[in-house]
Amino acid sequence: MSSVLHKLGKIEAQLHVFYHKYGISSIKDLEHAIEKGTVVESDVFEDLTRIDYLESQLIKLKKLKRNV
Repeated sequence: MSSVLHKLGKIEAQLHVFYHKYGISSIKDLEHAIEKGTVVESDVFEDLTRIDYLESQLIKLKKLKRNV
């Protein structure tokens, strides 16, 4: 359980850095900024991909935590 909590903390910290960098609270906010043209997708593609991965891992770990 402590391993799950440790991983959760690391992922949340990484996401916080990205969220702060772009002034967002989720990947949906960044996608919306791309759609509006405030952000160019090619400029943020790597971060967008990383945020998507981190958010999916966060969901998996939270489910795992609940089931333990």
